Amino acid sequence: MRIQQEGRAERQLRRLIEYKKTAAGSRTPRKAQAEDHLAIIAAIERGDYLTAASLVRNHLADPKREKVRSDFLERKKYAA
Repeated sequence: MRIQQEGRAERQLRRLIEYKKTAAGSRTPRKAQAEDHLAIIAAIERGDYLTAASLVRNHLADPKREKVRSDFLERKKYAA
């Protein structure tokens, strides 16, 4: 049950980050995501499953890095 809740929380976080970026007028993240997806598909089609797994792992980790960076900058802004 806890794993499901964590998965749901991660999906919500990704959606929130994407919404914030899109609301700010940036389409670049969507292009980067599409490029990630195409690279993953290409690796699978080549039968290179280790590379595909690595690409998926990196793709899913990006929103977490963005969240951490965003939180850090917010704290820094209010600390000044």
